[in-house]
Amino acid sequence: MISPIRSLCFNDDHETFTIVLPSQYRVFRCDPFGMILGREMEEYSLGNVATYDGYRFLAITGSPSPPDFNSKCIKIFDHSTGQIKFEHQFNEHILTMKLGDGLVVINMHCRIEIWNTNTKELFSALDIGLNVHCPLCIAPDSKSIICSGQDDKKIWLCNNIREKNLAKRNCGVEEKGVSISLSAYNRNGTLFAIATFGGEKIYIFDAKMLNCIATLERGNPGDIIQSIDFSPNEYYIATCSKDAEVRVFDIRKNSRGANVLQQPVIKVKLPSVTMPRICWIKNDVIGVTSLDGDFHKITLKDETNFEVQTSPFLKRSD
Repeated sequence: MISPIRSLCFNDDHETFTIVLPSQYRVFRCDPFGMILGREMEEYSLGNVATYDGYRFLAITGSPSPPDFNSKCIKIFDHSTGQIKFEHQFNEHILTMKLGDGLVVINMHCRIEIWNTNTKELFSALDIGLNVHCPLCIAPDSKSIICSGQDDKKIWLCNNIREKNLAKRNCGVEEKGVSISLSAYNRNGTLFAIATFGGEKIYIFDAKMLNCIATLERGNPGDIIQSIDFSPNEYYIATCSKDAEVRVFDIRKNSRGANVLQQPVIKVKLPSVTMPRICWIKNDVIGVTSLDGDFHKITLKDETNFEVQTSPFLKRSD
């Protein structure tokens, strides 16, 4: 399948998700499923997307090749006013980005920049080591970020990101032959997860102490964990991989310590997915969407039974 979707993300209301097509973007409600917003942007060739406050604020980049609005450029729309809140052209291509309360975090080659979207001024900047996976996440309170560290086996946790001299601490993994590829905060910012490219484990860290409190068995080391999310009640964590396997872990069992590799309590095999994104919609409902143009709603009946409903939202093209 050839997908026209350029990028997609679940929004932080945990009820909707956004997709970007070559010259438009659309917002979908998860439950009941349906499209709730669409915007044509025929004058642009679009690329990456990030959202904040549900889908009120939407940041979008161009694709790499156009001479004007390209992947060095960003526009942030405020859907409550219909206006462009922030726009800027950077010196380097934007690899990934995150939106927060009055700020945008831009991940470029070996550099992070954090901009004030109200005053259009630079809050802070950070030089980082090379990591082609560009792990980046922002805390729910918009006060800290996790980004690439000195090398691809480490991350920086940066606090006070609105200050010029932000505070940074580092931690990492010791598995041989792996690089950190993904990071994700829980709903209250007290924990975060790290997944690696290759290896056997997913790591759960305490965000205050930076100590690893649990390790999770990630499955086939050749598979790639492409999305992680914590449940609203903080009891569970779910992952979705390139091989379309959703694995749910009970992290209340982390009292056994980081040296005990935890097994999933539920495994769900979905149809083929391309660049999947996962989101806990409710404590017993997980959503998965991907470039294939399907939304999968997984309802957990108990720790052994589940139900999967699939809603297509894009016409297929072979």
